[in-house]
Amino acid sequence: MKSFQVRALDFALAFREQRRDNGTSFQMLPESAPAWMHDAVKLAHDGEFPNDWRFAKVREIALWLHEQESLDSAREDAMEVADGMSHIYTGQLLEWYTADPSRLSYCDQYRDEFGNSATDSTCLLLGAAQAYAIEQMVQVIINACEARAVEIELFPV
Repeated sequence: MKSFQVRALDFALAFREQRRDNGTSFQMLPESAPAWMHDAVKLAHDGEFPNDWRFAKVREIALWLHEQESLDSAREDAMEVADGMSHIYTGQLLEWYTADPSRLSYCDQYRDEFGNSATDSTCLLLGAAQAYAIEQMVQVIINACEARAVEIELFPV
């Protein structure tokens, strides 16, 4: 197993499932997790307050990265994977946007990068923008696992 794969698996396994009083579950990263993981999670939140969706996606991305053959192929496949991780139902997309209305900025970012004619409808734009947000998170997690792998190779304990 390659070093970045080990770091990605460590990252995914560091998360803990917790239950709220109302019975809903969520993923959390314990305070005892290494600082590089906390830094990556914070960066992956892209300025948002901590939220369940981001924590769950970071864990999902780390599990996906663990299964990749190389970092180059992971980077190449990032948008395709992000598209597969995004919601397909309008109701879910709208819930995601209403949880943090600043997420509408991803629509603008998506259009800036891919053009105004990149999507045919508002619903498609919402899904594409969510995938764009996830793709940014994928890049953050890839970079964090790669940096940690290099650090361990350079400074073994």
